[in-house]
Amino acid sequence: MTIIQYNCGNTNHRLARPLLDSLDPEKHHILAIQEPYYNTYTQSTYCPRGFQLLYEPKAATRVCFMISKNISLASWSWQAVNPDITIITIQTYRGPVQIINVYNPRVEGVAQTENIISAISLLETEHAESILLGDMNLHHPR
Repeated sequence: MTIIQYNCGNTNHRLARPLLDSLDPEKHHILAIQEPYYNTYTQSTYCPRGFQLLYEPKAATRVCFMISKNISLASWSWQAVNPDITIITIQTYRGPVQIINVYNPRVEGVAQTENIISAISLLETEHAESILLGDMNLHHPR
């Protein structure tokens, strides 16, 4: 399974679209996106051909997944925890794999830790292999 993580930085689809369109759903199975551009006209964000958009369609949403349509609908589930955290759980031959996509905002140039703490608590409560990814906007001192 290949996961691509990308922060769009709220750019319009003309800037992010070439990269997203270059991805092959046969090779790139999951796209974990932070700061997707919210189109007020369509009330959604851009999703390339061959992928299913997993997105809470609100202007405040700062994370989403795009999953290859080659992955069976019956093998995964999706949950939007809040506008900054979303989870996809995929059933594999080795058991469930939970992927947590986090956007951790900066307020007045300082990274907050609330979303990271929330995401870590999700790791500790689930009985699945877990992958935590996203834009943390935080550099670990070590």
